[in-house]
Amino acid sequence: MHPEMSLVFLTVFAGVGQGIFITLVILDALFGTTGNLSPQFTLAAGIISLAFPVLGMAASFFHLGNPQRGWKAIKMWKQSWLSREVIFLPAFLAMDALYLFLFYMQADGTLRLFAGFMGIIAAVGLYISSAMLYAAIRYVREWANAFTPLNFTLFGLTSGTAVILAVCQFTSIHPRIEAGLVNLVAFLASFSLVLKALAFQHNGNIYSPLSLKNALGINAPHIKLRDTGCAYETYNTIEYHFPMTASQQTLHQALTLIVAFFLPLLVALMVSVNPVMPVKTPLIIVCALLNIGGLIIERRLFFTQGNHLQNLYYGNYRITGAKNPLASSARPGVPVPRTVQQE
Repeated sequence: MHPEMSLVFLTVFAGVGQGIFITLVILDALFGTTGNLSPQFTLAAGIISLAFPVLGMAASFFHLGNPQRGWKAIKMWKQSWLSREVIFLPAFLAMDALYLFLFYMQADGTLRLFAGFMGIIAAVGLYISSAMLYAAIRYVREWANAFTPLNFTLFGLTSGTAVILAVCQFTSIHPRIEAGLVNLVAFLASFSLVLKALAFQHNGNIYSPLSLKNALGINAPHIKLRDTGCAYETYNTIEYHFPMTASQQTLHQALTLIVAFFLPLLVALMVSVNPVMPVKTPLIIVCALLNIGGLIIERRLFFTQGNHLQNLYYGNYRITGAKNPLASSARPGVPVPRTVQQE
């Protein structure tokens, strides 16, 4: 698995599991003592909320150069968002498992809800840590903005609620609770749609016009490029650059908005208008699958849209007008050196 995709699956699947658990605990706190939530519903939703982060965590091991040393990431928890993410993820899984165990053992409801709310705290901490791991990288300006933590959290809640709604189709739950979940999915999907569209617009205007000043985020009068880089492929030009044409980027953005948010919103509105339609269950399942599939597209686009500053140095910016000084001043006919990878 490509390291980039391992991060995509980790953040998306963990976010889904967190969203499921948060929704489940809130439903338990509101309706757990009224008999409107069946044990089958709580167990099914709880197990799925554990399964998604575990799958994401398994995928994340493909991103580690030395997986056996991964535990050492917790050592910098005071300064590193990565360390905090590594701490919050197992803490969330532990609280989720404890909540399920207490429910299965029919323990005191207060104790179970305490474990559930501790799990919510860990889930929120994991959302923030995962997002700030990228939002704190100031020189990647597509990430370093308020949209990143908002999107990570909101998209996870949207997908989690959509999956909870799908679980309702196979277990017993009060129709009013199901109707409320349908409306909640519609609200979260519409909110996510607007927020992601604004994020795309924001990122499209970051480097307009493109200059060293706005790329660096430094308001200094005299900034000059002293070194011209190189005109052939190297590790820096390959590993920090994801070639994507303007049309490809537009297509991925449209797919994200349509598949992840607009189609689930449309399905939720249809079910809300006619809750007894014959194809309600398949539509709700498709709604959850579309949202998760769209979030995979969205998260991959999130990573590939991040322009590392050295892309300006090497002339690899996708923005027109950023030219490599060495390449632009090279004499016609001079051969470009071949790298080992090209050979």
